[in-house]
Amino acid sequence: MTAPASRSSRTAGASCAGTNSRRAGVRVALLTSLSRSAGLFGRAAANCAALAAEEINAEGGIRGRPVRIEVIDDPTHAATGLARLQELDRRGGLAAVVGVHSSATFNAVSRYARASGLLYLYTAANEGSRVQNGTLFRLGESVADQLAEAVPALMRESGGRSWYLIGNDYSWPRAVCTHGRRIAKHFGGGVVGERLVGIGESSFDDVLEDIEASGAELVLSSLVGWSSVDFERRFHAAGLRRRVRTLAPLLEESTLEHLGAAGSGVWSCLPYFSALDTAENTGFLRRYRAVFGPWAPSPSALAESAYEGLHLFARAAREAGSPRGGDVSRALRGLTLTGPRGRVSVGADGRLRQSMHLAEASATGFAILAQVASGTDPTEVEWV
Repeated sequence: MTAPASRSSRTAGASCAGTNSRRAGVRVALLTSLSRSAGLFGRAAANCAALAAEEINAEGGIRGRPVRIEVIDDPTHAATGLARLQELDRRGGLAAVVGVHSSATFNAVSRYARASGLLYLYTAANEGSRVQNGTLFRLGESVADQLAEAVPALMRESGGRSWYLIGNDYSWPRAVCTHGRRIAKHFGGGVVGERLVGIGESSFDDVLEDIEASGAELVLSSLVGWSSVDFERRFHAAGLRRRVRTLAPLLEESTLEHLGAAGSGVWSCLPYFSALDTAENTGFLRRYRAVFGPWAPSPSALAESAYEGLHLFARAAREAGSPRGGDVSRALRGLTLTGPRGRVSVGADGRLRQSMHLAEASATGFAILAQVASGTDPTEVEWV
């Protein structure tokens, strides 16, 4: 890897362009997955980012400069995502990157972002550790946010205690398995089987046989993208859904659209579902459909996070009086925003404070079961 130029030198070079820089606007990259295994949600994420930019620019942009979104496809491949971002950044003038992609891509890109000083707002679900470092933020929900209430809630509702853990083999699913095992044990449950498979894996016959033989009553699935679709279809076809309940914390609208009845009964826990019955979400969905039409992919927690991330960036840049990474980074802490998912705020640690929602899937969408607290792992507090 060639050594990146410092952010300050590139910012200075851009400012020397004067009116040309102003006319070009504030360039923000959206790094997401438009293809391969995780490509289910990328189109909706790009739409949500474009909608946010349209709204920001209608409000005057950032100090009169319009926000310009440049979409990068990482094709669910970390090294490719990094290479494409580096290529774009070397052209100069890139103010920030909003990331809606896997933790595998995050792990690759974060090293470059730290070294170059590029403002990197990672808005997707993540492991939750080291959430902020300089100009690097993990604004998405953490594994603890998703599982702390969802795991014991499904155990109570189903009466089940024995869990089978299935996920793709990279950092986020491994964190889901670790937290899930610990939380289940805390509430009197246990793990009877576990399997991690490659990203994009589509053959699950041996896994289904293993689940059947294990006697598991509950499944915690951290499969993503097309692997999640293939697994849930096969799980349903095998008849396991009738007796085994599933919690899939990353099951969202883009994935569910490919499942139909095969997804019915699966629980998910995320900060946003399109079924949220609030004035803010109703307005957001109306604007989204007005711009992209009735057949555009539905917004989901992953896609909508790009919308929130862009608005947080713009709000912070306006507060700071500058889109420069260091200035925006300082202004982000303490910011609050009310949007489609409700009120969110950025804490001093750079982590997003937000409500979580427990939901059950059906053939036609999600039904919200409850709003739950976030940010607390029950195994790390003293229970009284």
